[in-house]
Amino acid sequence: MKNLLTPFFFCCWIFLITSCSSSVYYLGDSFPKTNSVDIYYAEKDVTKKYKTIGQLTNGKFINYSVETIKNDMIKAAKENGADGIIIYDSYVERVNEETGDRMTVKAKLIKYVE
Repeated sequence: MKNLLTPFFFCCWIFLITSCSSSVYYLGDSFPKTNSVDIYYAEKDVTKKYKTIGQLTNGKFINYSVETIKNDMIKAAKENGADGIIIYDSYVERVNEETGDRMTVKAKLIKYVE
């Protein structure tokens, strides 16, 4: 019986760890990692010259908090070497009463140009 419980608890542990973050998908170029990124909610707010290096979107599988999605996007931006994120679109979709709302966020990753 102990041999059957070990895989079960391992699977539960994996599920708990992976359910703490949302799925973020990136399409674009990658650069050396950065330590911090600036966050913008409109292109006109960016005062430095920049180029767009890619786009991020989050998966809509589970109802994550806005903060979780934002933090996961910041992490992805740092990993791909972005200097900033421009969040340009978000919407909420109601699938049904049982599964609740699904939020989608879209963002551009930018690299400052000198």
